[in-house]
Amino acid sequence: MKSPSLSERLRYGFDRRVAQTPSTLVLWLLGVSLFFPLAFGLIIFLARFAPVTEGHRPVLGSQLWTSMLHFLDNGNISSDPLETGWGYVGFMLLSTLFGIVFASVITGIVTNALTARLDAMRKGRSKVIETGHTLILGWNSQVIALLHELALAGASERRNCIVILAPLDKVEMEDALRGKLPRGVRLNVVCRSGNPMDLHDLELVSPHAAKSIIVLPSRDDENPDSQTIKTVLALTNNPHRRLEPYHIVAEIQDAHHLEVAELVGQGEAQFVLSSEIISRIMVQTCRQSGLSVVYTELLDFQGSEIYFHLEASLEGLSFGEVLSRFETSCVIGLLSADNVLLCPPMQTRLSSRDVLIVIAEDDHTTRLSSHTSPFDDNLILSARAGVHPPEHTLLLGWNARGSQVVRELDFYVNTGSTLTLLAPLEDLEARVLQECPDLKNLLLRVLQGDPSDPRLLASLLTPSQGLEGTDHIIVLSPSDALEAQQADAQTLVTLLHLRELTRTLQNRPTVISEMLDDRNRELAEVTQADDFIVSDKLVSLMLSQMSENRQLREVFRQLFSAQGAEIDLRPVGDYVTLERELDFYTLLESAQRRGEIALGYRLEKESRHVGAAYGVRVNPPKNRR
Repeated sequence: MKSPSLSERLRYGFDRRVAQTPSTLVLWLLGVSLFFPLAFGLIIFLARFAPVTEGHRPVLGSQLWTSMLHFLDNGNISSDPLETGWGYVGFMLLSTLFGIVFASVITGIVTNALTARLDAMRKGRSKVIETGHTLILGWNSQVIALLHELALAGASERRNCIVILAPLDKVEMEDALRGKLPRGVRLNVVCRSGNPMDLHDLELVSPHAAKSIIVLPSRDDENPDSQTIKTVLALTNNPHRRLEPYHIVAEIQDAHHLEVAELVGQGEAQFVLSSEIISRIMVQTCRQSGLSVVYTELLDFQGSEIYFHLEASLEGLSFGEVLSRFETSCVIGLLSADNVLLCPPMQTRLSSRDVLIVIAEDDHTTRLSSHTSPFDDNLILSARAGVHPPEHTLLLGWNARGSQVVRELDFYVNTGSTLTLLAPLEDLEARVLQECPDLKNLLLRVLQGDPSDPRLLASLLTPSQGLEGTDHIIVLSPSDALEAQQADAQTLVTLLHLRELTRTLQNRPTVISEMLDDRNRELAEVTQADDFIVSDKLVSLMLSQMSENRQLREVFRQLFSAQGAEIDLRPVGDYVTLERELDFYTLLESAQRRGEIALGYRLEKESRHVGAAYGVRVNPPKNRR
């Protein structure tokens, strides 16, 4: 093998030096460049080229300094006349030329280093030095709603900082957020580009100093749950992690992955099972129009939210007696020995350590009333056994939540109820039977077709098809096959056809629809549907609430569980007589006698008015007539 030549070795050494970091390269060039003017000064001194001044030649130190001045300032060469000798002038000229080259190279290196640094900052690769911030890992359509809620939640804080780490360009993220955050609220949003599953990239956003961490799955990933689980794993098993537990909130879409996620979370992560919760809300809302507005009111940071309040002076009272002790707050449950009890038995006695779960406008507005709360006993009606006939539902469209919607509907309806399913999938019936094998109350009928076809819809809503008595219509978003805006556009078309077709029906069914983008809800108002479920927004609201208060996890688990306490909308005439004016204390007492809690009311005359929150009043003042 032929050994490399000297020139090749020198070239290779030069390449290695040039490839080093700017600071190392500057030091190397400085050492090399300073060698030449000092060497020239030494040669001039030894060869006695220096001019004689006042009968003496310069000493070595003086000559080296003169050579360095020529190197650093090329204007000094003009003070060297040719009479001093060609040897002296030549070496000073060489020193000056090396100085010019050195200055040019250093200027280029510094300029390139600054440009690279600015590019790195624009790309979001610089480290974030924050403490007590909220960290969002990932990016999807929920980000805007999340930031909006977190901004409202931290409006009273002196510094409200939210840091986002996502595999997108920093400028792209900032452009997407510009102009969409609430005005008048102090909020500092810092975006960084990186992979949330990469330990090195995680260090850019200081996860160990964050007060809470929200993990968002990518909508473009075929298996978003695996991405979420790996991100949580990168946090909980980080070799540089902090000693105290993290507060992590994440979304899981498939219930089969929940057990693994809980195992990886090690008790530090709380998971929202989005498909199950949205499906349950859709089924409940289709049977009780306006329920989604109630949930939105409870979950967002505008209006009333859920808080925890300790009131030791209530020790010994029953839960039923406590309900009327708060005029501007609504008590809905107890936190007793770390156990959440929503709507417990009214005779439950409170201890001094029991914490009340209340609905209030703010955590500082929960105060005991200073006066008694009378009610009109003459207006209260006793409970009557209700008759619940079979219900007939039409389900239009299909997505990943479809099977869960069918199972939830089967749980809520009575025996003999029917479900007609219309979707463009060929093997849908086999899939539904496979994923929902044990339907107990529903008689299932599956049809293949386009839900936005007006002729097909018209044929379904005719007496010959047996659907004249349809009670509820659910429109699912085709989100599995289409992008959000396209899916919402197709949903709007279906709703417009339904508005025309159901207008002539004697008993108009309730129509509820799933939307993906909350901005399209205003457009959908023209369809006169009874309710809209904006799935991404509801999940975002839950994530933001849980990130601010980890105790809310169990409250939501019970509230959105089929076996736990649930919210119902019922006719006010079932509770009180409507002969005279009354206050909310009377309604509260009537519900309490049935083991229930009255949270608010909905005015029918405002049920389609957007500005009036569709007539929903949660936690109204109890003394208002």
